[in-house]
Amino acid sequence: MKRVLLTCALLAIPALAAAQQATPPGFKAFDDSAPRETLPAAPLVFIAYSVAWVALAFYAFTMWRKLGKVEQDLAELRRGAKR
Repeated sequence: MKRVLLTCALLAIPALAAAQQATPPGFKAFDDSAPRETLPAAPLVFIAYSVAWVALAFYAFTMWRKLGKVEQDLAELRRGAKR
């Protein structure tokens, strides 16, 4: 059984190598002189993400400041309640 499997494996190696080297029909190799694809909307996408991140940072900053103010108010209330 081992000999049969080994023989099948050895016979399959050249077939696999030939299958990898054959090019499919309609395949064109990469040409360095070909024009490159560009995304005309790339600057707009960059600007949109920048605006979104700035808005998120502004929101987080304002929430941080408001939370600090609420903590100060709570501290004052606790000091007032202890008297």
